[in-house]
Amino acid sequence: MSEPNQPPIQIMVIPVTQFQQNCSLVWDPKTMAGAVVDPGGDVPMLMKAIEDQGVKVEKIVLTHGHIDHIGGAADLAEALKVPVEGPHEADRPLIERVADQARQFGLDDVRTVEPDLWLNEGDKLEMAGRTFDVLHCPGHAPGHVVFFEPELRFAISGDVLFAGSIGRTDLPG
Repeated sequence: MSEPNQPPIQIMVIPVTQFQQNCSLVWDPKTMAGAVVDPGGDVPMLMKAIEDQGVKVEKIVLTHGHIDHIGGAADLAEALKVPVEGPHEADRPLIERVADQARQFGLDDVRTVEPDLWLNEGDKLEMAGRTFDVLHCPGHAPGHVVFFEPELRFAISGDVLFAGSIGRTDLPG
């Protein structure tokens, strides 16, 4: 639970699947309201992290449509009974082919997710008690978006940035 003098936002990075993709649990420590960003899979592990932290997840947010970022979104949204927001609609073809992506990597039981809200450049995303600017940043994927909270100068960049480098730009689209 929230303690005095905590930062205005908390984030827990949870590496998921064989890809060790960074899924993020983001929340407001005062209200414990939060979101899951890019749940690529390992839904039971994500549910445990949510429970352990005591976060009330209000939505799932997607930066782009690659399997390692959306593979668990449908199951997690169903389990939590929350909407899915993002990415930009230019990633619709990737999302519609997530089962094909899964087969390429020998994965089973990956369901397509239909976002409740597509995000566009200039949109505002409410998450964890903060307002994030939505930046459409195609390159790694056609519909890739980045979330930036200007007051905290805090960004969730998906695969636009990697540790020490930029994300891959040689993928289809």
